[in-house]
Amino acid sequence: MAVSSPSQTAKIMLEAAVAGPFGMRPTHALKHFTLRERAMDHGVHIDDFPAALEYAIHQRWLEPLDGAFFRLTEAGFAAASSLTAVTQPPSPGERQATVPGAVTASSEGQLGVRPGNRI
Repeated sequence: MAVSSPSQTAKIMLEAAVAGPFGMRPTHALKHFTLRERAMDHGVHIDDFPAALEYAIHQRWLEPLDGAFFRLTEAGFAAASSLTAVTQPPSPGERQATVPGAVTASSEGQLGVRPGNRI
């Protein structure tokens, strides 16, 4: 899937770094290769990665370090966490409830409600 917006691709890249086995937090660092692989695992096309990385650095979400490492900033964690809250599936054993309508987010940033969603 090629994502046209560097800002959206950057947020997906950050979400990929924060979610899963790496669980990045502010001040944690990842190598360029690992960051790229995690982003690609979350649907970022390899051709979209450089623009997303540049955007994340420009937004001060990531800080470049020596040796091709990038440090996650507080702002980057906040940007990733806002997306993770919408997209992260519940953990095993996490309490779930079926409600008449759950909030969902569209790619245009609009919120919607779908009856019967589990949250």
